[in-house]
Amino acid sequence: MLLKSISAVFLAVLAATAAHAAQPNIVFIFIDDSGWGDFTCQGNPVLDKQGNPITPNIDRLATEGMRFTDGYVVSPICSPSRTGLLTGMSPSRHGIHSFLEQKASNANRGMDDFLQPEAVTTARLLKDSGYATGLFGKWHMGGGRDVNDAPFPQEYGFEQSLTSFEGMGDRLLVNGHGLSNENADVPGAITWTSWNQLANLHTDAAINFITAAHTANKPFFAYVPYDDTHSPYNVEAGRENDFDHITSDVTAKNFLGELYDLDKQIGRLLDAIDNLGISNNTLVVLVGDNGAPNDGLNTLLNRNGGLRGGKGALWEGGIRVAFLARMPGTIPSGVVNSTTAISTLDMLPTYCSLAGIRVPEAPFSGEDMKDVLKGATRPRGTPLFWEFGTRPGINTTAPKLAVRDGNLKFMCNPDGSERQLYDMATDRNETTNIINAPAHAAAVVSMEARLTKWYQEIILGELGEVATLLPGEPPA
Repeated sequence: MLLKSISAVFLAVLAATAAHAAQPNIVFIFIDDSGWGDFTCQGNPVLDKQGNPITPNIDRLATEGMRFTDGYVVSPICSPSRTGLLTGMSPSRHGIHSFLEQKASNANRGMDDFLQPEAVTTARLLKDSGYATGLFGKWHMGGGRDVNDAPFPQEYGFEQSLTSFEGMGDRLLVNGHGLSNENADVPGAITWTSWNQLANLHTDAAINFITAAHTANKPFFAYVPYDDTHSPYNVEAGRENDFDHITSDVTAKNFLGELYDLDKQIGRLLDAIDNLGISNNTLVVLVGDNGAPNDGLNTLLNRNGGLRGGKGALWEGGIRVAFLARMPGTIPSGVVNSTTAISTLDMLPTYCSLAGIRVPEAPFSGEDMKDVLKGATRPRGTPLFWEFGTRPGINTTAPKLAVRDGNLKFMCNPDGSERQLYDMATDRNETTNIINAPAHAAAVVSMEARLTKWYQEIILGELGEVATLLPGEPPA
């Protein structure tokens, strides 16, 4: 009897261990307002005073994994970008079209105050399948300012969370910061700190979570959306001139110092994973949440890598971002993928595919990229659609609708004005509008029709009349 009991326990442990091994750990790193050209592996030429690259740890992900040249987010601004990532759907389906702020401003722009907790999220799907789930960083999908009734991250599937001034629950707030002061009365435990310690403390929390999950033999999902490199840019006292060999501009020096420091924190996170011996079973994805602002700093440092526009516009500078993925033994190392256009919308179905989780029936917008991560070379199977600035009070300098199908990107406004077409294979900087090229006439008709239908379906969806689509299926 004792032998049978021991055997049963042993087999149970083996089964749990096998299930854990079969389900990869997932770490998703979101960097705030990160330009397509910010990192060394993306072409940033800046070196520190010792002649070293400015982002050696981020570059490790490219060297040890895969770098996508055509990586995209679902929106050129914060809140909808994060909503699309976690839900796998167009953020407009959830009433979030621009960045969330005070209730009056949200209402004036036709937006909800927060992502509804009933939404399907990556965290909930993974948690329900046995994953430990944690959020460590900027939330910005509801809570803060005068929105003190938003759900906590736990209601979206995160078992643990440590946010900042754009969220609810346990959080880090910045001394002397206006938005932090507004957030001080929101429920949850508060730790007051300085700007330049946010990334450090969020990394500490993420490492502790990862270590605990590994010790408990549970697969984990760690969502690490850093507040850096959003302005204002801050470095520790005494280090303000670390990059005075590059520029005398104070803002630029502070930005470069903040980026350098953030890279160190990402290095700590990667080292923790490596030191636990779980690198081969841990997918690490790093992406910017939108492009860098198209301001004087972009002009000085070429943060968007020459792409047109920036944050808040559907030009490539607003939606094309660095997109890196590492999982040794599964993702081939040192690969630059310039064939597949990949989106944060693809993360939910890809995670589920890797973890063996059935994707529920819902109007998801992405596609499973597991084969691409494993080295398959293929173009994207479905178009990518964008909408930004179609609501009152949301301003943009670019056309408000866009679709990319293959290498062609079509843009226009809802009324059909400002029709533009660009070839992403030869003109990613969008310098030459080829809308009238005879060779693309048929493609323009097709893309415009699909974009118009998609936009109309999104609007109907907001009124509760959206038809159910199969996972990954775009509107016909």
